[in-house]
Order: sequence, then structure tokens, then C-alpha cells
Amino acid sequence: MRSIAKRALQNFWKRHPKSKGSLEAWHQEVAHADWASPSAVKGHFRSASVLQGNRVVFNVAGNQYCLIVKINYPY
Repeated sequence: MRSIAKRALQNFWKRHPKSKGSLEAWHQEVAHADWASPSAVKGHFRSASVLQGNRVVFNVAGNQYCLIVKINYPY
């Protein structure tokens, strides 16, 4: 998966330093992902919630933060 907004994560963890390690770990893990469908995301992150519009909510840092991501699955 290609991330186009890592700067948004960096800006967030500058304001909330406790989130930095968890967000970096999440970013590193999803950077190597190649999900073809929402079910593939759920297979990898069971606590993720799939929303309409190809959006997924990831629980980060033991549910202290929620990260909403839009995923462009392959056509």
C-alpha cells in the first residue's frame, strides 16, 4: 500500500508524542500490505472497522487513537 499522507501522521504525533511509536509501527506494517478487498484488511487487522466509501477505521495504540483511512483497492 502506498501512503500519500504520512505528513499528517507526523503532524499528529508532534502534537501527541505518545502516539508516535504506535503510528510509526502501523505505517510500517501497512506499507508492505497489498490488500485487494476489505475482507483482506479485516483478515490482517481484526479490530479494523470497514465503512462505506472504501474507508477503514484502525484502532491504534490499544484503542487510544482511531485512524480513518481511505483505501483504493485494485480494480
